[in-house]
Amino acid sequence: MHNKEPNDKYCFKCNMQFPIPKNNYSKRNILALVCLCCVLLLESFVFNLPFWQTLNAQEKDYPVDQASSSLSIGTGLSKQGNNLIISNTDKAYIDIHQQKDIRYLRLQSHNYQGINNITYTVSIQFDAGKQWHEGASRTFSPAISRSQYVNIGGTASSIRLHFIAAEGSVIPITKITLNPRVSFHISFVRLFIELALVLFIISLGPRSPLYHKKLSSIPDHQKIVIFSCITTIFLIIWIGICWLSGSTRYWTGIHPGPGGHIANFNQYDDLAKAILHGQVSLNLPVDKHLSSMSNPYDFALRSKMAENGATIYFDHAFYNGKYYSYFGVIPAILFFAPFRILTGAALPTAYAVLFCCLVATLFITILIIELAKHYGNDPSIGSILFAIIIFNIGSGIAYQAFTPSFYCVPQAASYMFTIAGLSFWLLSKKDKNNRFAISPLYAFLGTVCIALNLGCRPQFILSILLAVPIFWDSVFTHRTLFSHRGLAPTIAICSPIVLIFIPLFIYNYLRFGSILDFGSNYNLTGFDMTHSNQPLLSLLPLVFYYLFQPGSIIGYFPFVSLTNLPMLTWFPMEPSVGGIFMISPFLLIFVFMHWIKRRSTSSRQNLVIQADNTQPASLLSIDTTDLLISILSIIGIFILIVDAKTAGYAWRYHADFSWAFCTAAVLTLFQSKTMTQMPNEEKPSLLRVALITSAAFSFLYQFFALFAINRYGSLIDISPSHYYSVADWFLFLP
Repeated sequence: MHNKEPNDKYCFKCNMQFPIPKNNYSKRNILALVCLCCVLLLESFVFNLPFWQTLNAQEKDYPVDQASSSLSIGTGLSKQGNNLIISNTDKAYIDIHQQKDIRYLRLQSHNYQGINNITYTVSIQFDAGKQWHEGASRTFSPAISRSQYVNIGGTASSIRLHFIAAEGSVIPITKITLNPRVSFHISFVRLFIELALVLFIISLGPRSPLYHKKLSSIPDHQKIVIFSCITTIFLIIWIGICWLSGSTRYWTGIHPGPGGHIANFNQYDDLAKAILHGQVSLNLPVDKHLSSMSNPYDFALRSKMAENGATIYFDHAFYNGKYYSYFGVIPAILFFAPFRILTGAALPTAYAVLFCCLVATLFITILIIELAKHYGNDPSIGSILFAIIIFNIGSGIAYQAFTPSFYCVPQAASYMFTIAGLSFWLLSKKDKNNRFAISPLYAFLGTVCIALNLGCRPQFILSILLAVPIFWDSVFTHRTLFSHRGLAPTIAICSPIVLIFIPLFIYNYLRFGSILDFGSNYNLTGFDMTHSNQPLLSLLPLVFYYLFQPGSIIGYFPFVSLTNLPMLTWFPMEPSVGGIFMISPFLLIFVFMHWIKRRSTSSRQNLVIQADNTQPASLLSIDTTDLLISILSIIGIFILIVDAKTAGYAWRYHADFSWAFCTAAVLTLFQSKTMTQMPNEEKPSLLRVALITSAAFSFLYQFFALFAINRYGSLIDISPSHYYSVADWFLFLP
């Protein structure tokens, strides 16, 4: 034993001594203090800058029904009671002229029923010039007072507000206030986000000591507290996103659909009612015009009939004169039918999707801990926490929680079952006192979850291939599966496939006369899926859009806008904010990390083989971790291509394959020393800084993407009060 200084750390495993910086904890305290001071400054002086700018402002009110030299109304606006009516869109403006520059306006109005948002632009004149310089369009809501403030910037005294709406539209503005006083306002949601980022920087920043604390060195009760905290944070986030979207009010009932069709957001409840009545078809009225069509899948002809009064349901399977649901039946059996039995009412799809997201989040933590135990070299607590974060924000779950329509029900269910199934499979592998065994119960539950994917989102059934690398050593090394002593776990892991697949095959046969026909080709959607056949090479642009499409970042709220997705060959295309490597750039970093590792490993193996050709064949034995990463990558790419080929581009399809890429990224992380460097390092690695920065960027990018205009479930249309509450944070930006 050699002497140690009091402030040194001694490692008995490697017989080395590492100096611990004496000021380590004081530096952490200083960092925490600096971060909290930044939050205080942001809340007090940045986000509340309008309050300080208008603290001594002299307010002036100008009623719009009283003409003056300071305020004039264009000829395209006519007065009608307390409102202005647009009679000519080109001249629907209000001009304001002052001797002093104007910093803020307030468009005071009354809550006119039927109007959520009013779009307008702000134009300014410079000094004595007569030309108007127009900016980007803005919106405000008559019902939300904080949305009615307009930041002019204090650089012009002549302002024109040009209202953009169809002729006959109502503009319920009664008064315009110049240079109003803006009140001081603290947002608890904003404060939560700021504190979450502070916690992330302090706990998992580049110099965090958590990257040096091994999983095995932490007592079990501390592990429970740490992992429970990070999981709870994400549970709160998904609940908050679902609440923010106003989904429980919107994604339900009957709505007008494309081409005069009917959009039925209660399709899963209709399926549940059919099941409870012993039917496989939906009990929906079939219009005689639809039944008489020679090709009912022709969208143009259906639209003509629908516009002429025919009742036709959109995105329902139609076969042999009956409506069916081509969406997986398992969620209807597990969620919607029991809810209807217990309550007699329809289960809102938002609750079903949110439930799946929350359960999946719990299993994400379990899965990553198990991956760390089985495929990590005793990774650090910091790396595991970082893995939990990137899996949650990178796997597309945020989109599901934000737009929980019936489209997302099978996806969210399969996402949940896949994560749970992989977790149970890993939990089934026991290693106590070098006695390797398989738990029949966990193995059975794992296969049940994976097999249920066939009745939810069939693409996810490919996750069953992951059993090969997961149980590779159990089959070929320890002989605890597919052997005499492994008979019980073998039956447990195989039997659910038969028990679940056969009823689903019978269900398909009763509907469409084929056990493998899930009915997607009979969908009454925006194009003829039965006869559509796009060239394979036209998939290349779609693959680019899914993976590499850059986002569109703008300089004003919501800072993220929809991307342009042009195609020379027609495909169904839905709005998006970028490819998964834009939304989750850390995934691209992990791709390069794995590629570099593979090249390095291959070079070392070649050198060893060339140096000694007599080495046994075990040098080329299967690396199960590498095999698992490879299969995950293949599954993700295959599902991506299948989705693109059959249904074009949709943002929600990211969840079909992102989970596979995230799992591969976590495994790559656990194979790297980037997050587990020794405590005597003077500087954190550039790679660690890049990973942490990309994760923070992804969080903020996806947060602002929630407010993107014209996305599906656009907040400004569905829940304008929530949209403007956050838009008000950035009133200081002109």
